[in-house]
Amino acid sequence: MTFSTQTLTGILCGTLMQTLVWAQPSHPPLSIYASAYGFSTQWQDQKGFSPLSYALDVPYSNSLDHVKMAHTVYLDVAKGPLGVYYDKQYYKASVDDRIEQFPARINVKMARQSIGTYLKVHDGQRSLDEPFLTLAPTIGVHLTEIDVDVKADVMGQTLTASRSASWHEPYIGARFAYNINRHWVLFGQINAGNRHSREQVAYVAYRSKLFNQPINVRLGYRRLDQKHIKDDFIWDITEKNLMLGFSIQLL
Repeated sequence: MTFSTQTLTGILCGTLMQTLVWAQPSHPPLSIYASAYGFSTQWQDQKGFSPLSYALDVPYSNSLDHVKMAHTVYLDVAKGPLGVYYDKQYYKASVDDRIEQFPARINVKMARQSIGTYLKVHDGQRSLDEPFLTLAPTIGVHLTEIDVDVKADVMGQTLTASRSASWHEPYIGARFAYNINRHWVLFGQINAGNRHSREQVAYVAYRSKLFNQPINVRLGYRRLDQKHIKDDFIWDITEKNLMLGFSIQLL
């Protein structure tokens, strides 16, 4: 069983339509949040393919030199304790490195989409002025799409190779939020897929208002571990992100 981007989009639209059915005048009301982040990236990985195999490490200090684009968009729709969400991470990078002793350029594009649902099993909220904790297990599907191009100068000859890969994996996880006071809140999320992916996210947010709409500014950290091997293509990566973004309540 495989999931294409179109299938995931269809599932998302269907789920959102079902969620909108909940939006009756009765309590609790429907809420919609949209978020956007930019991030710097550190890679620690071993990936490659025949005839060009390589190891690649990019520290934070070189992130701005190599990463051409890195962003995340997020949508959350909830009614009462039940919610659905969609997340898309995208980055594009170009790295000058060496394969064996030969100079090489490695171009990488990665898009990772996630769709999931959650149910709050604990919600201690009474007042935003008081500390409280919310906890919700999550379940969903990740879809990862990767394009890698490698070009190396070997003894006066230019060798090129490219590979594309895509795969989906169901996952389970949990998310929590700890309200410190009316302005400050801590968020965290973890999930594990059935094809070796692991993700941990943590950030702190400051609540405010923009044009009378609730908004919060977020600073956080994400770690993603993935391993995908198919034929002669290997994608075995640890990605660490420092994130800065915002979230706004649309409804």
